[in-house]
Amino acid sequence: MRNWIFCLAVIFSCLSVQGQMVIDGQTLYGNEWINYNKTYIKLTVAEDGMYKVNYEDLQQQGLPNGVLGARIQIHHMGKQVATLLSSEGVWNNGDYIIFHGEMNRGEMDSHHFVAPVSDQLNPRHSLYSDESSYFLSWGYDESTALRYDELDSSLSGNLPVKKSSFIHVEEQILSDNVWAPPSPFEASVFNSSFTPTEGFGSRLNSKHNFTIPVSNLAESGPAASLRYRFGSNNSDHNILIYLNDNLLETEIFQGYNIIDKEHQINLVDLKNNNTLAFDAFRGSDLYFPSIISLTYPKLPTANNSGSLKMTLPAAAVNNYYEIEDFNSTAQNFVFDVTNNQLVRPQIDGSTAKFLIERTGPDPSDLYLVNNNLFKTPLGMSEMAFTNIDDINPEYLILSSKVLDVEENGVNSLREYVDFRASEAGGGYRTHLIFSEDICEQFGYGIAGHSYAIRNFSNYVKSKWPDFEMVFIIGKALDYTNRNKQTLIKSLVPTYGRPGSDNLLFAEQDLTYPYVGVGRLAAANPTHVRDYLNKVKVHAGLSDVANLSVADRLWMKNVIHLSGGGSSTEQAWLFNYLSVMKGIIEDGRYAAKVKTYQKTSSDPVQTTLSQQILGDIDEGASFLTFFGHSSAGTFDFSIEDPAKYDNYGRWPVMLAMGCFAGDIHSNIESLSEKMILTKDLGAIAFIASSGPAFPNALADMGNGYYERFSESFYGKPIGLATRDLLQDQYKPENVNFQYRTLHEQNIIHGDPAVTLFAAPGPDYVIDLSTVVTSDDIGSQDDFIDITFDVVNLGQGVDGTISNYMIHSYGNDQQDTTYFTMDAPYNREPVSLKIKNPGFDAIGKNSINIVLDYKNEIEESPAPVAEENNDLKVAYNNEGYCFYVFDNSAFPIYPTNYAIVYKQDITLKASASNAFADKQVYVMELDTTEMFDSSLKLTTEVESYPGLIEWTPNIQYQDEVVYYWRIIPKDVENTIWNTSSFVYLEDGTDGWNQSHLFQWLKDDYTNLEMKESNRQFDFVDNVAYFKVENLTCIGNDQPRATITAQNDPQAYLEFAWDYDGNITGGVYISVIDGVTGVPWKNSFGNALYGSVIESDYGIDRFFFPYWTRTPEERELAMTLLEDIVPDGHFIVFYTIQRTDIARNNDCSPEEWAGDASVVGRDLFSILEKNGATKVRDLENGAVPYIFAYRKGDPSWTPIEKIAPNASATIEIEFDVIGKWNEGNVSSTVIGPAVDWDKLLWNLDDIDTREDSTSLSIIGITPNGDEVLLFEDVRDFDFDLSSINATQYPYIRLNLYSADDKSRSSAQMEYWRVLFSVIPEAVLNTSEKFVFNSDTLMLGESLRLNTLATNVTETDMDSLLVKYTIVDNSNNETVQYDRLSPLKGGATVDIDFEYSTADLAGLHQFIVEINPDEDQREQYDFNNIGIIDFNVTGDNINPLLDVTFDGMHIMDGDIVSPTPRICVILRDESEQFFIDDISNFELALQALPNQQEDPIDLSGSDIIFTPGDSTTGFAKLEFLPDLSSGEYILSVQGTDASGNLSGDQGLKIRFNVIEESSVSNVLNYPNPFSTSTQFVFTLTGYDVPDVFTIQIMTVSGKVVKEITKEELGNIRVGVNRTDYKWNGTDEFGNKLANGVYLYRILSSHDDDEEIGQYNNQSIDGFFKKGFGKLVIMR
Repeated sequence: MRNWIFCLAVIFSCLSVQGQMVIDGQTLYGNEWINYNKTYIKLTVAEDGMYKVNYEDLQQQGLPNGVLGARIQIHHMGKQVATLLSSEGVWNNGDYIIFHGEMNRGEMDSHHFVAPVSDQLNPRHSLYSDESSYFLSWGYDESTALRYDELDSSLSGNLPVKKSSFIHVEEQILSDNVWAPPSPFEASVFNSSFTPTEGFGSRLNSKHNFTIPVSNLAESGPAASLRYRFGSNNSDHNILIYLNDNLLETEIFQGYNIIDKEHQINLVDLKNNNTLAFDAFRGSDLYFPSIISLTYPKLPTANNSGSLKMTLPAAAVNNYYEIEDFNSTAQNFVFDVTNNQLVRPQIDGSTAKFLIERTGPDPSDLYLVNNNLFKTPLGMSEMAFTNIDDINPEYLILSSKVLDVEENGVNSLREYVDFRASEAGGGYRTHLIFSEDICEQFGYGIAGHSYAIRNFSNYVKSKWPDFEMVFIIGKALDYTNRNKQTLIKSLVPTYGRPGSDNLLFAEQDLTYPYVGVGRLAAANPTHVRDYLNKVKVHAGLSDVANLSVADRLWMKNVIHLSGGGSSTEQAWLFNYLSVMKGIIEDGRYAAKVKTYQKTSSDPVQTTLSQQILGDIDEGASFLTFFGHSSAGTFDFSIEDPAKYDNYGRWPVMLAMGCFAGDIHSNIESLSEKMILTKDLGAIAFIASSGPAFPNALADMGNGYYERFSESFYGKPIGLATRDLLQDQYKPENVNFQYRTLHEQNIIHGDPAVTLFAAPGPDYVIDLSTVVTSDDIGSQDDFIDITFDVVNLGQGVDGTISNYMIHSYGNDQQDTTYFTMDAPYNREPVSLKIKNPGFDAIGKNSINIVLDYKNEIEESPAPVAEENNDLKVAYNNEGYCFYVFDNSAFPIYPTNYAIVYKQDITLKASASNAFADKQVYVMELDTTEMFDSSLKLTTEVESYPGLIEWTPNIQYQDEVVYYWRIIPKDVENTIWNTSSFVYLEDGTDGWNQSHLFQWLKDDYTNLEMKESNRQFDFVDNVAYFKVENLTCIGNDQPRATITAQNDPQAYLEFAWDYDGNITGGVYISVIDGVTGVPWKNSFGNALYGSVIESDYGIDRFFFPYWTRTPEERELAMTLLEDIVPDGHFIVFYTIQRTDIARNNDCSPEEWAGDASVVGRDLFSILEKNGATKVRDLENGAVPYIFAYRKGDPSWTPIEKIAPNASATIEIEFDVIGKWNEGNVSSTVIGPAVDWDKLLWNLDDIDTREDSTSLSIIGITPNGDEVLLFEDVRDFDFDLSSINATQYPYIRLNLYSADDKSRSSAQMEYWRVLFSVIPEAVLNTSEKFVFNSDTLMLGESLRLNTLATNVTETDMDSLLVKYTIVDNSNNETVQYDRLSPLKGGATVDIDFEYSTADLAGLHQFIVEINPDEDQREQYDFNNIGIIDFNVTGDNINPLLDVTFDGMHIMDGDIVSPTPRICVILRDESEQFFIDDISNFELALQALPNQQEDPIDLSGSDIIFTPGDSTTGFAKLEFLPDLSSGEYILSVQGTDASGNLSGDQGLKIRFNVIEESSVSNVLNYPNPFSTSTQFVFTLTGYDVPDVFTIQIMTVSGKVVKEITKEELGNIRVGVNRTDYKWNGTDEFGNKLANGVYLYRILSSHDDDEEIGQYNNQSIDGFFKKGFGKLVIMR
């Protein structure tokens, strides 16, 4: 016995990925044999044998004329094979070549394994293909040709004794199943690198039986030998091996092993059919046979065949054979393919005789073949190889020729190559290569062999120094799918199982690729086209200049889905994602992460699905899932991208779970759905194709986030992945968790895809987040505003300065400044601004400007700076909101109007016409105090659009009336008042003639005094300050008097020789009426004062010498005789120290003046209140005294310095009267035409009073232009004023009186003009709003009126309808109504579908928007109402029937059932009218994977729902084989609501064979009636189906036919028919026991078998059952 027992216990601890092929000590890449200057013809074979190829066939594949046979060679697996040629000369028609061909086996596969002999389960069966390739070419050196050596065939001389047998090998290569052993450390883990015992074989079981046939066994000859090879699972093994029930061997070993043994077998122990049995002691002792072969001596007969394979035993002697029953032809051959020898046998009848000369001791294989039985290659094709050494691309696309086709004139694969070479695609140096070519050039022509890709990748690593990324475009099936029946083709191979694209481009022993690797699992060119379109759009996102802010807000959104099973696991995963959240939020990426945490223990949580889908639709650059997953699902129900609405906003998905990245199976995976779905899903999907572990996944997740946030910010995801895997690879400690994750990490998508990256920060306002206080009223003190500042670019540290402009009213604005830390992503801001009050009523807008100081440089320029301005960023008028007043406002008559009709109706409006109905209080009086005996008061209940009251009063001529309105019992509101004058002979216009009207005007230095109802000049308060000190020299501080901020100092440049005083007193006089100081003059100083210097021009002081009585008398004369009573006098002394004489005021001389001139300064000052002045006699020091002459009520101010060097000062105000002023009227208008101005003055003194009236025109934009000035005509024509140019005017009266300072008095002023119209939303007469809560899809309907409250006609009325959602997105429509005549009303009707309006909204109706026509007011043109559109959140009802019946779980159904799925929804707005609302999948047990059902197939009938049915119907008409199935059904209504969290699963059985079970009756016994229960199988109900009831003696008393039984179907039946225990004639049968049976048949005589039902069959005997009647 020969043993090959390979112990693999430690193999898994030193797993490695094989590097390059090493054959005979040489490292090979598979292309060494190729001559790139030659053309080859590829010959494909799939079975062993001798092949013959004709010259004519080769010529059709490119063999040129004139080829010398001697220069033709064939290569296989890199080596030349022996050939036999018809001619070594020039070839012509009829020539041929013969060679030995072998099917592909495991030779190339062996390089996957570290130790092929001990690791490779089945060396005789390829993992990839049975087909092998032989490459024929010409032009070789004749001396190198390998030919069959033709031996002498004459059989002359002494021949050896003829052989009585030859060796035959009966070999069974087992390949029905594949065995890829799991890790010994974790049973659910599989390495993608090939592991010991991996490969194809029989099946994994504890017992096996194989039959080995033997024919023509020779009685003598070499002993037989039995060989078997099998692999085992990871357990303790004790296996008994039997041949024909005789124990051969007991195999006892442990763990994963490959057992390869050969036993000698006695010929007598062999049978025609031999049984080889493997029997393990335990059910867990499993093994996997791969090769069984029995070698035995066979009689030398060909069994009348023209072809025979023989094996000669090892011997160094010649062998003579006579092969009987050989079907010969004219030419026959014997090929020794082991030794490359040829013998032509001698044919004697049916016996072929030949002698084989042995040249070596080894066994050899011979083929005896006649000329007609040479095999023909499966295919032949011309082939030229390309030398790729110098291509050196940066970006390689590796694809399949299947995809290299045009669709509608476009080759999407070639277009992809061009795109990546373009500037928009990255400007890479690109190259396209096909896997088919690589397999030819680096895999010896073996189709789909992954090692060919490895050979290629390792070959170009040193050849292509710039090679960075490879994008594999083409679906792959891992090798385990080879034997599966599937329509899916593997176009570009992957490596191992689970499939690993990384290992295709990994170096020896490494688990990470040396380039960035991605794959698109495209099965057809359409997949390539659809994905290319996605990539182009995604690449364009970097061009932010062409994108709006709204289009960019999502680009830094990241979604986290935190899954898990138990609450502990859920918390753990959530915490790990929180760490990742911090990484990506705090780095350059500055993401905004939104996390959804699973809280359910169900396998899949659906409660959050709609929210998650909403966020996906809004847009996310990255979506990370961490939890349990499979190839088809997450912990969250978001697996169907067809339900997404995220075109252009595709995320890169990182699925941190098990199998989520498995794109290499024959089932469409979640990853494939996300990437291949047209226009929807994701742009890249990163996940493991196999099982994965939390710790390794968490480390990988952190690594990805660190790179995307910093070192690989903005760089391709493929390069980031390569760097991550390389960084985490630790050769000294690569545990199985990290190893498998690195091998199986798949980028499904282009590795050149990048996450959005910005060149710098970019700050904008998110308009959708701008929110103001609810229901802002004019009486509110403040307006609260909140908004988010968003950084669309990189996160940086810093501070930005910003401002907000609040615009309101008539072009009024307020600005608020604020600073903040520069946000990394999104930062909420709350501001409180002052409410302007009444001026803000109506529409307001907010504009916000960020970083206006440019403290942080933003990129890209210029858009990143321009979008700091909210208006610029969104190309709108900013954020708009409305301020309302709880009050109502008079609108007719207008304020200051002229009324000339009795019985007028007073009309008012509120600022929101759609507010609720309420009670208003209205009053009318002749005083604005509303306290006279004439006051009228009423209460009116009305909607706020138009409030009306017709007072019962007789208006008096020339009387001004005041009226006001206020809501009753409403807080924070005020009366709003208006006035008008009644003129019997009046016309439309404006009037002011009453106190409270005058009080509303603007005044300058003039006022209307309520006390005397007179115009009067206002008081003028003049400020004075006096500072006194001793001057010590020129340019030094000195005495100063200041009047109204005009300081006038003592004239310092004064010498005793120039006449200016150097010592004395200064006197200032201030007019007591005007407050204006008297002025002196230079050169001719007044009142005896002294000013000789030109610095004294217009000085308001009077200097006096005080050296002599005469000089002092001049000062006393001013004080006593010149200054009138009521004026103010300031008296202060002058003193110096830098002058030798005349340097003070000589106070010691003052008292003596009384005896000389009869008065002195002391006495005069003391008479006016001075008390300290005589202290000056003690020495001259600074002194100040201020008083009002003749007015003791004014308190004098006196100060004296304590010494000569001290400084003193006083301050005081003087109140006087202005001598001129202006009164400016309120704004008058707007007018259609201007007529005239009427005005009148009363009580005017023409000697003193001066008046002038001006008329100012006001343009529509508020500019004021002087039209007329100095109007003196009291009846002045205004018709020359263009009312279009100047719709408003203002009057201004100038009044002056320099003497008595009393203003002229005005009696009235009036402007006559044609008034413009005024339209209001008249909700008082009609207001219909269908509901403030609407169902999604229900129409929003509004009906109300617009009324013209004036007599002036309006043109056709424009109405604007605006719907604003919670994100400030506006939907706007306009409608132009019929002309609105004076006093008339028009209907406003609006209807709008809410199909796209889920959530809270604001509905705004505005008549005459943007002043489409001129009118008086616009505050009452608006109505605002909130409404909510509630989505359809009720689950639809799902109902499934089989052939019209509801079945129980496990029931039997027809092989061709009509499966009807009805989806019923309560919505009256949205009907289920799309087949995509259904999901069907069928699982054929025991398969673990369910197959989605193609709803576009011919076996599907769809009937959409409508208003009549209320449901949609889908009928599925499958044709099923026998077996057990699970049907999965899920449905969604038009609003996306699922029919249930988990969908509906129905298990059923199909039995194709027609059969019927025994029949039970129920109840049994029975008294009144009984029904029959039975099961039918097969395709159809039997044509004949009768139940016979008979007595125990066999007499038939009742036959119940199929027609009587009612509806019968395939499956379990309970008859509609109830038998009442009567016979054929209706007579009751007696109590007792009766027998019954079924008679059934088909018209076509198809046999109906017995369906066995063990639970009831025991009650029947020979097909008869018993029933009991017991009445």
